[in-house]
Amino acid sequence: QMVGALPLVSGDLTALGISDNVFDAIISIGVVEHRCTGPEVFLYEMRRVLKPGGVMLISVPYFNPLRWWRTKHGAYQDDVSGLDFYQYAFTRQEFCAILEDAGYEIETTYSYSYKNCLSQELRWLKAIHPILRRALLKVTDFIPYVNSELGHMLMVVARKKLFVERGMI
Repeated sequence: QMVGALPLVSGDLTALGISDNVFDAIISIGVVEHRCTGPEVFLYEMRRVLKPGGVMLISVPYFNPLRWWRTKHGAYQDDVSGLDFYQYAFTRQEFCAILEDAGYEIETTYSYSYKNCLSQELRWLKAIHPILRRALLKVTDFIPYVNSELGHMLMVVARKKLFVERGMI
């Protein structure tokens, strides 16, 4: 489908039905974490259709230090009866290693939507007056660690490797 001069493609991400080395760039936001067996098959298919040196912007839920700390203290033990699987969340190191194994070079990473994360993970924020809550969240704009490490999502800018080691898909 053409939108202006921009071709958009949608379909089964495990088999796009597109020739190899077609796209200069791919954007994937909040998709690959929803495969129970892991994101690799999606990453291989996106790599296949990217031109050599092509760029991928990909984001996944970020298992940031606050979420790690909450896990160590018993969070996320809710009953999820009836759900076979929903999604993975990844640490920065974990997701970058998966991308590198799938044939990508990492250009940069950053987390985003930290206010969303703080609102979800610090449930006591919901109990305080809305004006105070907004003020507290506004203060976090000026705390670099919160901005860089406590995002809800992890964005990775990766480039398709020009040469791949033997045995790598």
